[in-house]
Amino acid sequence: MSRLGSIYASVYNSLCGVHPRLYPWHFQWLAAKYIYADLKETLPSFHGKVLDVGCGDKPYQIWLSENVQHIGIDVYEGEFVDHIVKHDEAWPIETASMENVICTQVLEHVQDVDEVLNEIYRVLVPGGEVLITAPFIYQEHGAPNDFRRFSYYGVLSLLSNRFEVIQVNKQGGIGSTLGLLLLSWMETESNMNFPLKILKGMFFPVWLLFSAIVNIVAIFMDKIDVTDCYYNNVSILARKK
Repeated sequence: MSRLGSIYASVYNSLCGVHPRLYPWHFQWLAAKYIYADLKETLPSFHGKVLDVGCGDKPYQIWLSENVQHIGIDVYEGEFVDHIVKHDEAWPIETASMENVICTQVLEHVQDVDEVLNEIYRVLVPGGEVLITAPFIYQEHGAPNDFRRFSYYGVLSLLSNRFEVIQVNKQGGIGSTLGLLLLSWMETESNMNFPLKILKGMFFPVWLLFSAIVNIVAIFMDKIDVTDCYYNNVSILARKK
């Protein structure tokens, strides 16, 4: 990233927040709003040993109880990654040793979903719970490791033969789906060449105001959307049988 790009990113993050605390004028606020809501509701009830699959910087630790043992695995090294895992290899986690598992926005990036779900099942204690979130309508990201999307019925089909499904949520509606795609497209498009980057910097306050308006209108549209089929993400809470 260039020096100007670093300055822009620093100013943007200070004004718009960083994951998992984004403000409503952040261009990715809609993509995260409903995910955060489900995590905030569910994670405080997790206890004992909690395995975070694809943990990154463990951003969701802020919503876990202080008494849990938060263990993170990922395919990349990082300050907060406790174990590096590889495709086609068993995770370095003991069988039936985890009370809970978190797997947020990860399954679309793994080559073998069954392998990951089998490992989640293996490491959970009997009766242990897993919270999974995954995109249904979202742009390509994390290329080239972006392999699939998940519908409500898709995640049910994947988990119902291994787990007792407790709850499945369709996250978002027509407003947030259109809004997050529009803002993400504009952000990506504006970074495609140097003149567009300069233009975005010149109209920085306008960009924040426009993002806020789109986000507010999108939430209103979600509230009046009764179709139940234009959601952009799914979350599922399930228990090991």
